[in-house]
Amino acid sequence: QAVKELVRLTPGVNVHDWPEKENVAQYALKSVLENKADDMEFSKLPWLSFYASRDSDGHFRDKFAEERHLEHHIGCLFAHMFQFQLAYDSGYKDTYMLESDAWDPSLLALPFSAYDTLVENAPQDYDIIFIDKPLQFDHGEPVGSFEDPESGDEMLIFHLKHKSPQAGLSAALVSERFYPKFFKHVGGFGA
Repeated sequence: QAVKELVRLTPGVNVHDWPEKENVAQYALKSVLENKADDMEFSKLPWLSFYASRDSDGHFRDKFAEERHLEHHIGCLFAHMFQFQLAYDSGYKDTYMLESDAWDPSLLALPFSAYDTLVENAPQDYDIIFIDKPLQFDHGEPVGSFEDPESGDEMLIFHLKHKSPQAGLSAALVSERFYPKFFKHVGGFGA
């Protein structure tokens, strides 16, 4: 019953489906636009500018993005922002966000059996906990640990100390504290 009530399959975003299916992107921008500074031009915000660069009929027409084959990444950005907006509007305290490829255990640093236990043992002030396996990770001492109830293995939690060149959000636990910070940052600086 909990799965039926709480699990959501959210749509992907294909920029070439605009304007017919741009409602997902519009919803994704809801709180970002509410947090945009009045003197900031939407078309000048990095990555969000791709939405603003549609032609007069609303179709995606960004030569820079097309030449570099960025359409997929732009779609992923708007799909992630849609998930953030949905979780924020739903009022969830903690939300797991998993991409379609996040079911591959080789991509995850946390077994599914430990998901409930992570929520119970997450640092009180966390904003987002990435649970995919990082390609490059610079960490110090663990800030927390807990036992996987199924395997008995110790699970460690680290603070990210530096920005990572790794992109993507294949799997994460997101706190309600994250969304206002995210919307304000993206509304002021872009994505």
